[in-house]
Amino acid sequence: MRMWLYRLEECVTGAACFVIVVAISLQVFCRYVLNHPLSWPEEVAKLAFVWGSFFGATVGVRRRAHIAIEALVLVLPERIRRTFGVCVQLGVLTVLAVLCWSGVQMVRMASASILPAINIPAAYLYLPVPLCAALMMLEFAGQCRTDVRSLFGRQGPLAAGKPQSSQGD
Repeated sequence: MRMWLYRLEECVTGAACFVIVVAISLQVFCRYVLNHPLSWPEEVAKLAFVWGSFFGATVGVRRRAHIAIEALVLVLPERIRRTFGVCVQLGVLTVLAVLCWSGVQMVRMASASILPAINIPAAYLYLPVPLCAALMMLEFAGQCRTDVRSLFGRQGPLAAGKPQSSQGD
């Protein structure tokens, strides 16, 4: 199930990038070559940008690829560094919970509006906010659990970013 979800996140991110390039290229061609601009490519590109950004963020969370300022943390002893990492993850989980809740409110408010050029509810523009915040919360919770287990000496499958053998060596 998890691999299927990971593939979906990556496919949505890639498809969104493709849609952005096609929509903007089409708009440039129609505007400057045909001298007849279209009304919908800007909204389609905006929609794809939002979906691609948030799903790309979930991929970054899963890969632990987001930016981290480690200059001060790297000089700390290993145990304190790991403890600090867990505290940061708990803080990120809190922010994501607020983002998820706020995103649900935004989707509710936008459900009455329509994106005029493509004639779909504006809620689709805001839907990736709570959806991806929830996905990131799940991933961060799993990473935090793994890191807490490794802090207390029980190595988890994702500790230190390396898969662990299932044979328990």
